[in-house]
Amino acid sequence: MDLYATENAAMKTCISDSALADHIKSALHQNSQLNDSDIHISVDEGWVSLDGRVGRETDRRVVQSCVEDILGVFGITNNLTFSRQLSKKPVSVS
Repeated sequence: MDLYATENAAMKTCISDSALADHIKSALHQNSQLNDSDIHISVDEGWVSLDGRVGRETDRRVVQSCVEDILGVFGITNNLTFSRQLSKKPVSVS
């Protein structure tokens, strides 16, 4: 068992699925390059399901990478599709 698996096994007892889902939503929302308005997250014993749409295939990969980096995530089912109609979050320039 590698260190990552060991850390995740310990986290399973420390964080609820709903808390993990909230943490994932917060992490995605903080990424100014993503429009997370149509991303739906569900968690079952540390396994994350991602559903909905993002703007580009690149965004789909960014979401997956972001979720993979969160402690407590055991695996991901990425059902996100991409649609060019979804745009990035507006970025203000001062």
